Amino acid sequence: VDNTLCQNNPSLSIIVESFVCLIFFQAIRKYASFSEMLQAEMISEVLPGISSIEQGVGVYRKFYTEEKESFYGVLAISVSKPTAQPYIIMTELLAGLGSDGLGRLLGMVKTAGTVQDGLPPPRSVLISSCMKLHQPNE
Repeated sequence: VDNTLCQNNPSLSIIVESFVCLIFFQAIRKYASFSEMLQAEMISEVLPGISSIEQGVGVYRKFYTEEKESFYGVLAISVSKPTAQPYIIMTELLAGLGSDGLGRLLGMVKTAGTVQDGLPPPRSVLISSCMKLHQPNE
């Protein structure tokens, strides 16, 4: 991986969608070691609250051995989060439709014997069922 792989190159930007949020990869830079990465990157951006390179290397040592660091190297990945997140848009859309509008959208029909509170399901149930599509393991 080249040190400037994605930097300022929109064609290499990758979009990752998860149930939590949508993010954009802005840059991926490769370094030989954590100390090299922490010297090149702003330590306050990489590890907020850590003031020295030695402390920073200690944090990463809890997750990644020195042998793996030597063999594979280290990647610094810069990401950004757009303000419009899919889950926020979906929540606003469902709230705007209301239970009657959502029922019509889903093709639910009220009959003379329908209990008003029984159909459609509560908003919270509908939202959680939509979220299950983004959280298949839960």
